[in-house]
Amino acid sequence: MRLSLNRFSSSRGLNKQAQVQFLLDLLGWLTNGCSTSQALQMMAVCAEEVNDRAVISTVAYVSSQLAKGRNLGSCLERDFVPDLVMVMKSSHAPKVLLNTITDIKKLYDERRSIRQKAISRFVYPVVLLLTSLLALWLSGVVILPRLTDMLTVIELPFWTRQLSLLANSLPWLVAVSLLVLLGFYGTRYIAAAAEGIVSRLINKMKINQVYRLFILVDICYQLGLLLSQRCNMGETVSLLKQSSKGLAEKHYQFMQERLAAGYVSLAEVMNSELVDRITLMRLQMSHGTTTERSVQLHAIAASVQQRAVRLMHHKIRWGVACCYSISLLVIAIVVMGVGQVIMLMVGQWS
Repeated sequence: MRLSLNRFSSSRGLNKQAQVQFLLDLLGWLTNGCSTSQALQMMAVCAEEVNDRAVISTVAYVSSQLAKGRNLGSCLERDFVPDLVMVMKSSHAPKVLLNTITDIKKLYDERRSIRQKAISRFVYPVVLLLTSLLALWLSGVVILPRLTDMLTVIELPFWTRQLSLLANSLPWLVAVSLLVLLGFYGTRYIAAAAEGIVSRLINKMKINQVYRLFILVDICYQLGLLLSQRCNMGETVSLLKQSSKGLAEKHYQFMQERLAAGYVSLAEVMNSELVDRITLMRLQMSHGTTTERSVQLHAIAASVQQRAVRLMHHKIRWGVACCYSISLLVIAIVVMGVGQVIMLMVGQWS
């Protein structure tokens, strides 16, 4: 159950926000004393008033499955992400589930806010970079040939030649850059299959550090959520592993093996390759009852998320600086290249 933006995707009828809101509405009716069928009927009436066909369709499907004797958690498997289905299967107490889904919504809203801020910081630099590259291509391929046709000199000035060369090479440079970018993001899969210089270089550069930290945030937060429902650690890890993929699934598998080996301490149970030293030190200080550990894991998750956001902003600053630097360099080449041709034309005509 990774509560990340990638996994928190829309399903057939309801989008990512509507899925959470659907469960909040359903659990709200259940906590008010309604039965499941009554709650679904009320939701259907409310959806018909606003002509929300996605909710109407989901209510109809869930009602039909409940009529066949299936439990509520199983009825949600078709239209809801595995994260939310797993939470609904973890308890039968509406108030507990309502609090858990509310916490998940808060976490999702935080992640969406982080993503929007990151994207907003990149919008202007990227637009400036694309505009400058477009200006470079138009100047070198469209404008420059027309100006040079008016000249009688054979040899063009230095910056004009560079402008023409870059403009004609730009499509190839873009293609190569895309290939390098794809290779950059694919290096983690190469490193997983081969050890050696590439693997050590990737670890040194910490290419995936932000990604791994956000996965660790999800894991700590998930454990805290289910432990707060008074599930024991073994049941919690088993439930989480069922709806996890990738690094999170490997981590839960590691936790299962450590629990089976008789380890009790959170630091010993969670001491996989995913957990960094700072988080491990925080886990070593975790102790007490299941409820106390739940609170401690939430605090650890918040701390790790702050570190992940700081590191992400640091990388974003470098990316923004690169965009501005390349844009200014491209604009300078365009100005000097076109400017030299114009100066040559003025000198020729005078």
